[in-house]
Amino acid sequence: LPARLINVGYPGDEMVNLRDTRGEKGAYITLSYVWGRPGRIPKTTSSNIAERKGGILVSSLPKTFQDVITVTRKLNVPYVWIDSLCIIQDDEEDWAREAGQMSRIYQFSLLTVAATGAENTSRGCFLDRAPTSVEIGPVISLPYRTKGGVVSGRFMVFEQHTTFAEEYDHVVEKSPLLKRGWVFQERVLSRRMVHYTKGKNFFECRTHRFMNECQEGVSKDETQLGFWGPEIKAGKMFPKNHQNPFDSTLMGRWYMAIKIYSQLQLTKTSDKLAAVAGVAREFQIRDGSALHTPLYVSGLWSHDLLYGLSWYPSRPPKLCIAGNKAPSWSWAS
Repeated sequence: LPARLINVGYPGDEMVNLRDTRGEKGAYITLSYVWGRPGRIPKTTSSNIAERKGGILVSSLPKTFQDVITVTRKLNVPYVWIDSLCIIQDDEEDWAREAGQMSRIYQFSLLTVAATGAENTSRGCFLDRAPTSVEIGPVISLPYRTKGGVVSGRFMVFEQHTTFAEEYDHVVEKSPLLKRGWVFQERVLSRRMVHYTKGKNFFECRTHRFMNECQEGVSKDETQLGFWGPEIKAGKMFPKNHQNPFDSTLMGRWYMAIKIYSQLQLTKTSDKLAAVAGVAREFQIRDGSALHTPLYVSGLWSHDLLYGLSWYPSRPPKLCIAGNKAPSWSWAS
């Protein structure tokens, strides 16, 4: 388990509490969300960590946090990991240590709950459905009959004019959440992710097709959704034991990943390499059958350095980005 987790208790409990869980084994859920304005996010600090461990009133937390606690309880999972509460935000050493483990935290969680449709934590996961999220034709109401012929309800039939891929692109790919740089590796490395949007809920995992709550979806071969297709998720993206670690296909996936990642937003430009470090680490993981491990330096790979240095900005760059720690020869500069 991660160093700290939120113990959610049971449905109906008014309190949750922060627990030290380093070295323990168990199941937990992770939250992926947009912070919004920093001042409105409850944080764990050196001065209030003891209070957090004593108990946190659920009603005092923002709606997104309350909703993920509800989901965690409903799934009978004991813990949830929320970065602002589980990392000591004013302790640079703790932040650096936990940020370095963040990729593993998402990778080994049972499920990542994504507040995909919310632009801040006050909106929550359970959003009011937007009737215009999907273009549909006229709705026809038909009676639902039991086997005995008794009418016991009604169901609606309509022609959907928007394809699954178009709907997914509209409410997931173009959502506020997926504009965040840190979400890049959260999404790539999560085993399973459920997206709560203004339309339907959407599910994705490493091995199966994208799917919504109506079990509509596209297969791995049919997906046109770009980088986030299942073939690029961690189960397919990274080398297997029998693959050459210097395979050009793998580097092609890395450069495609960086092309997507470099367009995303970061509150702190100094996080640019840190927020993709987990993805890079997965490229380096090899078992004893591999001859050597590629050397990764500031976003570039030693065995493909010449090509890696040939990057160029797609738009006129700023002369200097304050706080950026990347060397000038790296795409991250």
